[in-house]
Amino acid sequence: LRSQRFLDPLRASRLPIVLVSPSLTPSSVDMVEISNREGAVTAVNHLIEHGHRRIAFIGGSPNSRPSKVREAGYIQALRDNGLPVRSEYLSSNGWKRTDGCAAMEEILKCDPRPTAVFAASDLLALGAYDAVEKAGLRIPEDISIIGFDNIDMAAEARPSLSTIHVRKLEMGQVAARLILEQLTGQRDYPLRVVVPTVIVPRDSVGSVRERVEGQLQRAVPSKG
Repeated sequence: LRSQRFLDPLRASRLPIVLVSPSLTPSSVDMVEISNREGAVTAVNHLIEHGHRRIAFIGGSPNSRPSKVREAGYIQALRDNGLPVRSEYLSSNGWKRTDGCAAMEEILKCDPRPTAVFAASDLLALGAYDAVEKAGLRIPEDISIIGFDNIDMAAEARPSLSTIHVRKLEMGQVAARLILEQLTGQRDYPLRVVVPTVIVPRDSVGSVRERVEGQLQRAVPSKG
């Protein structure tokens, strides 16, 4: 639901309404939301725990609420860890895989180049994969990437994509419970329920220390 004009006729019908992961947040109806900000903080902290300090963000559509909230979580995690927020490391164009690729192509031009990227969706992260491959770089040896959503393609990607898992089944169950509460008149006030996310570590995030050590080992000439 992206516009109030779609909500008004539903409310006028007096049917039970529950918004699930909405782009707008009216206070007059039940809502089930993803913990977007907290999930983003978790993703960026995961990168920081692996030694990354130059971390970029690829967002979705500039006016998208989920993208804005995930970007806010990205910024919060950087600031909480005393890291700078670099405007050149932020790019938000759209939600398509090609948008992720285009954003990553621009990010790779930055000097210094980021060592890691947090993408606001797995599809954007996979688009970033495309750009990294075009540039002749490797994941996670040259750059680490983490996404958001845990779609099926995330596990199937090579390397498999680290991501933030959205508990869609639980969200549906909560929405159904809220509908039943409305139908049975258990309450006369709206509820907002936030379903927590969980990180799924895979192979697309590597340690900066391990990468540096690997580079040093390759640079040392073999004896004999």
